[in-house]
Amino acid sequence: MYLKRLSLAGFKTFPDPVDFDFDPGTTAIVGPNGCGKSNIVDAFRWVLGERSAKGMRGTEMLDVIFKGSRNRPALSRAEVTLTFDNEDGVLPIEASEIEVTRQLLRDGSSEYMINRARCRLKDILALFTDTGIGTDGYSVMEQGKIESFLNSNPIERRRIFEEAAGISRFKKQRTEALHRLEKTDHELVRTADQLSETERRIRSLKIQAGKARRYVEDRDLLRRISAVAASQEICEMQKKREALTFRLSWKQTLRSILGDLVGGLDGKREEARGVVDSAREDLDRIKGEETEIRIELEGVQQRSLSTSDQISQIDQRCDECQEQLEALRHSEKEYGKSRTLLRQEIRAEIVNLRKLRRLSGEGEAQRSEKQREREELEGFLQQAKEDALAKVFEETRLQNARGSIESDLRGQRNLIERRRGEVSEFSQQIVELESSAREFHEQREICIANAKVLDSRGASLREEVEERTLELDETLGLQAEMRVDTEHFRARRSFLEDLERNQEGVGKGTRRLLATKAPIRHDFAGLLASLIEATPEVAPLIDAVLGPVLETLVLRGRTPLVDRIRILQAELSGEAAAVVQVEGIEGRDLPLPEIPEGAIRLSDLVDCEPVYRPLIDELLGSTLVTDELVQGVQLQQSAPKFRIVTADGTVIEPWGAVVLSGASSEGLVSRRIEIREITEKLERAEAHLDRVTADGYALEGTIGARRVELERLQESSQRSRLEAEGIARQLAQNDDSRRRAVSRKEVVETEISQAKVQIESFQGNMRETDEILLSALEERAAIEARVSTFEGRIEPLEKQVQALDDSNQELRLGATKSEERIASRWREQVQIDGEIEERRSRRAHLTETEKRDRERQEGLRGTLGEMGLRQKALEEQFSTMTVRFDGAKKNLDRRHGEQREIERQISLSRTESDRLREGREEDLLGENECRVRIEGMRERIREEFEIDLSTAPLDEWRKELAASDEEEDAAMLVRLRAELPRIQERMRRNSNVNLRAVEELEGEEVRFRQVTTEVSDITRAKDLLLESIETLNEQSREKFILTFEKVRTNLQEIFSTMFGGGDADLILEEGVDILEAGIEVIARPPGKRVSKLRLLSGGERALMAVSVLFALFKTKPSPFCILDEVDAPLDERNTRRFTKILKQFAEKSQFLVITHSRVTMSEAERLYGVTMEEEGVSKRVVVRVEDVDSFIPEKVASRGAAAKAAGRGDGVEPETARNRLEVSVDEEGEVASETVTTPTP
Repeated sequence: MYLKRLSLAGFKTFPDPVDFDFDPGTTAIVGPNGCGKSNIVDAFRWVLGERSAKGMRGTEMLDVIFKGSRNRPALSRAEVTLTFDNEDGVLPIEASEIEVTRQLLRDGSSEYMINRARCRLKDILALFTDTGIGTDGYSVMEQGKIESFLNSNPIERRRIFEEAAGISRFKKQRTEALHRLEKTDHELVRTADQLSETERRIRSLKIQAGKARRYVEDRDLLRRISAVAASQEICEMQKKREALTFRLSWKQTLRSILGDLVGGLDGKREEARGVVDSAREDLDRIKGEETEIRIELEGVQQRSLSTSDQISQIDQRCDECQEQLEALRHSEKEYGKSRTLLRQEIRAEIVNLRKLRRLSGEGEAQRSEKQREREELEGFLQQAKEDALAKVFEETRLQNARGSIESDLRGQRNLIERRRGEVSEFSQQIVELESSAREFHEQREICIANAKVLDSRGASLREEVEERTLELDETLGLQAEMRVDTEHFRARRSFLEDLERNQEGVGKGTRRLLATKAPIRHDFAGLLASLIEATPEVAPLIDAVLGPVLETLVLRGRTPLVDRIRILQAELSGEAAAVVQVEGIEGRDLPLPEIPEGAIRLSDLVDCEPVYRPLIDELLGSTLVTDELVQGVQLQQSAPKFRIVTADGTVIEPWGAVVLSGASSEGLVSRRIEIREITEKLERAEAHLDRVTADGYALEGTIGARRVELERLQESSQRSRLEAEGIARQLAQNDDSRRRAVSRKEVVETEISQAKVQIESFQGNMRETDEILLSALEERAAIEARVSTFEGRIEPLEKQVQALDDSNQELRLGATKSEERIASRWREQVQIDGEIEERRSRRAHLTETEKRDRERQEGLRGTLGEMGLRQKALEEQFSTMTVRFDGAKKNLDRRHGEQREIERQISLSRTESDRLREGREEDLLGENECRVRIEGMRERIREEFEIDLSTAPLDEWRKELAASDEEEDAAMLVRLRAELPRIQERMRRNSNVNLRAVEELEGEEVRFRQVTTEVSDITRAKDLLLESIETLNEQSREKFILTFEKVRTNLQEIFSTMFGGGDADLILEEGVDILEAGIEVIARPPGKRVSKLRLLSGGERALMAVSVLFALFKTKPSPFCILDEVDAPLDERNTRRFTKILKQFAEKSQFLVITHSRVTMSEAERLYGVTMEEEGVSKRVVVRVEDVDSFIPEKVASRGAAAKAAGRGDGVEPETARNRLEVSVDEEGEVASETVTTPTP
């Protein structure tokens, strides 16, 4: 995946839509300060979800919309789009190209889009999770962020490491899980309250449901009586409405007849109107034709006058042309005479020019002959001098060679003496090195043996640590399971204790008695349920058999029961409660009935205090227990006086009823027994957990001690190995030194032998050099004699050449002046020829103009005659049109009279139709009144009683309500209306009844079951949430530690490369959970002992931040990275180090670098420039590397000064143009051609 395109429109200083296309590798963006480069970085951060206006360098988010400039208005919208190439499927969307867009309107509305589909910010953040891309990720690094990273506290600094470790997603999930856990706890409390409230509502709704049923019966009777009475009244109204409908139909027929008559008259009226309109159109058409003829006649008269004027003007222009032609002919003759005189002068100058050229040629030939002879002698002289100089050089070379040979002889003799001393030194050194080598061998063997012993002990300790670690993991796993069980027990006990504390399942009257503060409370032994002890398996059976009896309040003491009841009734205030006095039962001493063989009595399975045993036997002594329902039915047949209860809680009463409520763990006895059981389990679990925790701590201590010992052994072993390696290196250096000494000794001995041979060779060379030097001295003397002879012959030739040069110069000067005179006369002749040609052209033009004017004059005279004929014809047509207009006007008046008669007949017919309409409206009102009353009665019955009379079974209701089959409808209606007040009075007395009590009772019972299930589900969900939070924490710790160590190692390597040495380290805060620990950054540049970041220089701080960034990238590369002027504080050397590292990482990631450095620009594969040609408006341009000077602020300033100097022309002298004339003349002396050239400066 890589960033393919950035598109901006209306964002900050980019009002116009602009695209920045990117390729894999490095792209640089350059430009002067303040041109809008950093707005590109802001665009990246904004589209990726930046919500801080301060982070966008503004006061409010609307500041990102273009605010306008001097020449542009403000915009209403800003939009930024990032396009990613997703061919490799890194992003979790099935598309090869993904667009992420953010829009903001001036009204504050904003929206995000993925591939032009609207989405949430949460979706965009999830899309780039664990990629390093984001507002807080390490994919965007700017100068402010460098300072923020270096100056931030350790906790804030770890965020960027969490993004690289990929645990941001885990932290988000953990936070959401904690929120859900908190909601789950609230939900658990809420559902427990709902459960209690539902039980109370069920008891109340049972009473309300009985009242509701009686109220519904009266309401149904009232509905039926009202419906039957209303239907009878509706029948009477229907008869009256039918009579009115017949009268309406009759009047409507009469109106239809009159309507047909009016329709026929309307047709005639329309025909009359059409005839009138046609006559009016004829009149208008004739009048229009008359007007057109009059206008055309006036136009013809006007054009005739205009044509006559044009003919007069043409005559005048022709006379003027004749005068101009005569003047041009005279001027042309004068110019011809001047041209003839100029040709004669040119021929005379050409003859003189030829003579001067011939004399100059002869002088040049003589000078060339003398010059050639002089140059030949000078050549001989120069050769002789060079020969003499060569001999001097040869003599010097031979003397130098002889001196060099003498020096070499002395050097070789000295070399032999030095090399003999070196041979002696090398021999002594070899002996010492061989002795040291033997000692190194012995020390290395000792270190290797020590390391092997330490490794053996370390392996044993490592195995022990691994075994202990496995035991610790098992112990921790068991500990986690036990903690879950313990929390489960606590939650269940807390829930049950809340129910017990709130006395859920106990009637309101009993709770009121238990809460009383009267003295009688000291006689309370408690509820019957609290006095029973049983196993968890038997407790649900007791709840199923006794049910509400368990709420009975047991009284102690011998106070008369009647007195106690009076006191208790006063406390109850009308509410119900059950009490029993123990002393009244224990004295009965009644024997229990015998049970069939093999049967089990439920009272035998119950424990209690002896004083309460008679009460328990009385209640449960006649109840038998079986395993299954079939056995219970069979047992009940053999023992019909006993109550039978099965293991699943089904109860068979002695009188045959079967209660299918089933065994429940929510009964009073079951709940108390379960609390006791859970408390015992919880105590055992906590004790076991304490033992397991102690074992875990002991194992951790043992493992820690073993690991410390193992680390100590590993350090000792490592030191032994390092020492052995150091000795091995010293041994290798010793061997190298000995080999070099032996080799050097052999070389020195060889050099001594070679030096002796060289001495003999140098002595022979010296003798040969002396002989050659003597011969060279003799040859140089002969050459110097020839030089003197040549110099005497050259001097007279030089004087002759100088004289010929002076003569030839005068001839060339005369020829040049003659050429200039010829050129001047020639230019005058050319000018005269041009004047003559111009006058001939003007004469031809005037002649042609005069001819065209004469022809046009003839055409105008013909047109004038045609216009006279047309004028006569138009005058005759105008007279005819006047007669036709009078006839058309008379016809229009007659048609108007016919139209008025038809409209009078239509008015009479409509008056009669209106009278019928008024009578029909009265009948229609009566019919509508009947219909409204019928609809009103139907609507009243529908609204009051929800009965539709059209579909109600009225006949059946009449039969049900009739006193006998012979009763008339009218008599029945009178009787039913008399019953209505009594029914309404009963309903009024019960008006506060809850009609939905039956439905609500069913709903509450369903809700009670749902809430009970919901409590169980919420408890299970809470356990799962706790488990998932622990899993997320473990995964986050593992990933963070692994990533942190990798980044730490990479930072040490990259820091050394960026700083050319030194070291850096990352340190986690100690004594804090790894998921919350801060990160300290330590840096020690080479040659400095500082480690605190605030003590580093600006360049060092920038290098440090870049080192951390690249360390993160090496650990987990992000698809792309933006660097905004991070190289600004760096000098050239450090910038080259930065670009070297950048080039390595660009092979795997895409980089966008905003920079002013040429070094960084030169490494970029593509360059974009940002300029601000228009104030306040940024513009994108593509830049070549050689043009980057124009985008560097300091270069722009210097180049502008140079351009200003060039514009003034400082120090610049334009070259003066020179003209050169070349003239060719034919054999008769005429000028054949000329060429005038102007050399380019």
